[in-house]
Formats: sequence, C-alpha cells, structure tokens
Amino acid sequence: MILQTSHLFRAVVATLAATAATCLAAPATCCSGAELPLPVRTVYQFTTETWIENLAVRPNGNLLLIVDENVTSPVHPVALYQLANPASPHPELSLVYSFPLGTVLGITEVQHEVYAVLAENFTGNFESVPGTTKMYTFDFNGGADMYAASVWAVNITTGTTRLFAQAPEMAQVHNYTRMGINGLRVAYDYLYFTNSDLKCVFRIPMDVTGAQASPNWPG
Repeated sequence: MILQTSHLFRAVVATLAATAATCLAAPATCCSGAELPLPVRTVYQFTTETWIENLAVRPNGNLLLIVDENVTSPVHPVALYQLANPASPHPELSLVYSFPLGTVLGITEVQHEVYAVLAENFTGNFESVPGTTKMYTFDFNGGADMYAASVWAVNITTGTTRLFAQAPEMAQVHNYTRMGINGLRVAYDYLYFTNSDLKCVFRIPMDVTGAQASPNWPG
C-alpha cells in the first residue's frame, strides 16, 4: 500500500541532475577475486518493449521494478511491479501501483520494507516540468537532478529538500545524451552514483545522518 507515515526517516537521497563538465575520478577497479565474465541469465521476459528504469530487492528476494512508458511503444503504464520468486523458472509478475505522472526516476528502501519512488512529468524534449515532482512511499510491512548536476536530500515526512552535493562529475558532457548523473546507491558510508553520459561510477563519503562527510569532495 502507499504509506502516509508519521515517522521521521533518515533523509532519502534522490536523484535530479545535469549541465556540463569533465570526468575527474580514476576508473573503478573490479574485485580481484571475481572471475569475468560473470554468468548472466534472463530472469523475466516482458512480452513487449519495456523500459525498466530501476529496481529494488526485497528481503524475501522478490524484485520491485519501476517501469517507465516506452515512447516508441507505450504499452505498459508508468508503474511499480513486483516480480515474485525471481530465482524460479517461472517468476510471477504483479502490478503494485500505476503512477499518474509521466515518468519514474528511481526507487530506494528508506526503512525496513518501506520504499520511496520519485516520479514527475517530462516534456516531449525530455525536459522536466517544474512543480510536477512527487515522491511516493510504499509499505511492504503489512533522490539525482539530471538537469542541475546535483544530488538532493529529501525528507519524505515533511517534503523538505536540501542540496546534498553538486560536482562536475555529475554533469552531462555530450548534448545528445541529455543524461549526466543517474543511478544512486548508498553502501558502507558512501553514496555511489553513475554518470550515464561519461559511463563512470563515482562515490561521495557520507555520515550516519545522511550528511555529506567531506565538504571538500572531490578534492
């Protein structure tokens, strides 16, 4: 169900990003113990063209998929789906919620089995429509600005936002991509983010409160 919560959660870092710059960080290295290429298999095959924008893994192993409308073949609605038993030969896909807005931008777990999804409207030129951004929360217990080269922290209880980080590594370089910073994940006191245009992965140190730990990053 959609959750209207009274708890004060740790600030959720949401994506919203892009303008110009260059890649300053050294490329990431693979784990020395990994043997490449890693095995790959198809978990689930949609019957039509489908844009899975992002996903989250529930503690029980089920996958939460946020699906964007495919502009060339608008068959699936902008929606949140659950894929149950993804390790089985025949996983089950079910619709959780259809969003009234035109696109979804990310999903993250904000507390145990509570997930936040960012959605908004875009123009035909793939430009964000001001004032349309909304955050939805889903309770299964019973934030990057692509166009401003930045990461925002969002309090999902009060709706307040603050600028978390902004750096050249978050910006797009080539105008034809229109995408700089994209995916976000928090792990081991770092915020990791991808830059789709640069095809790079970066990280920012952060403390337990969700604040940026190093104001001089990426110095």
